[in-house]
Amino acid sequence: MKRKSLVAVVLATAMIFPTASAFADTASPAPVTTPSATSASDYQALLAAYKAAIIKFEADRKAGIAAYESAMATYKSALIARRDQQKAINDTFKAAIQSARAAFQSALPAAKTATDKAALMTVRDNAIAAATSKRDAAVTALGNPPVKPTRPTFTRPVPPVKPAKVAKTPKPTKSAKTN
Repeated sequence: MKRKSLVAVVLATAMIFPTASAFADTASPAPVTTPSATSASDYQALLAAYKAAIIKFEADRKAGIAAYESAMATYKSALIARRDQQKAINDTFKAAIQSARAAFQSALPAAKTATDKAALMTVRDNAIAAATSKRDAAVTALGNPPVKPTRPTFTRPVPPVKPAKVAKTPKPTKSAKTN
């Protein structure tokens, strides 16, 4: 009975200690460097510089966001104009295709021989090819679509670290004075 309990204790200990050492091996994230002051006057100077940097950061952020919103408005209007132009090009293409097909359908009953029908199909196919070529040239003439502006990123200034307090030297006790 004692032997079984001893084995259980050893196994439990073996299970606990390897996991504890595994946790000790995990890497910690790299520390963030912040300006540190060596004295109270240095800290006050760093704090004043930090406050000025925060004011500049807020102004830059507001200006950057305003510029981004303006660029987005320009982008959206350019995108809408391009879509309108593409719609007009596609409408013209569809009308040319429908016209070629309608002309083919109206002339088909009059065609009696296979050569007449082949000639009508050639005319229709040539009209469709011309409309396709015209549409492709118009789309190419539009150029590249507008590029969406990227949202600006801003980095907030890091506050200074307060100087470490200097430990006071302990006062001598009465027993130390007597020696």
